[in-house]
Amino acid sequence: YDRLTGTSQWQRPAMFGQVPPHRRITLQRCAEEEPVVSKLLNTILAHCGASAVPSVGTRSADDPFCAGGRGGAFCCVSKQIFLCEKPWVGCREVAYELSHALNVCRGQVRCSSGGVEVDGSDCGYFAPPDVACSELRAAKWTGRCAPHSTDTERQRCLEWHARWAVASCFPEDEHLEAHVRHARTKCAPSKLDLVGGLGEYLDQYVRFDL
Repeated sequence: YDRLTGTSQWQRPAMFGQVPPHRRITLQRCAEEEPVVSKLLNTILAHCGASAVPSVGTRSADDPFCAGGRGGAFCCVSKQIFLCEKPWVGCREVAYELSHALNVCRGQVRCSSGGVEVDGSDCGYFAPPDVACSELRAAKWTGRCAPHSTDTERQRCLEWHARWAVASCFPEDEHLEAHVRHARTKCAPSKLDLVGGLGEYLDQYVRFDL
């Protein structure tokens, strides 16, 4: 604003209106920034060993994995987490996908081979009941439904995540509500499921800087 002339002049900032470059996300960084990531990672290491820890990679925002508002995906056969290069994707999505890795390594859900191929490797897949189960547990662990004020609302939110995921992966499945009921009765996680803190187990993880 020029006080002498009474006029104002605005100059467009150099990066105005542009999407910032996607920050490289690593397990190391997320374990330091997000307590739930460190707990999930430590639990995988404690119960399943370093071989069960997935690597983390990225996919472009227009990749099929990133369609429908998705922020990432977990390939259970190749043990890879793929994060979508979207401005809002970060360590929260790492925690969510890491939850699926924990569910697989603890035997809570079954990973089947014969899924889509990603970069020449079999991604694997979950059957509909396992999708519902893993999604409900992931939503619980990562606090996606914590803002709701009552237990009923939080449970409804958890089931919404399970329902949305099954409908997204298996749009023609006729037993959607049965899968959600299965998740509700068989898959509710306990607070004792996660090992607190990073602890001694990080020494086992030789790929931690990937």
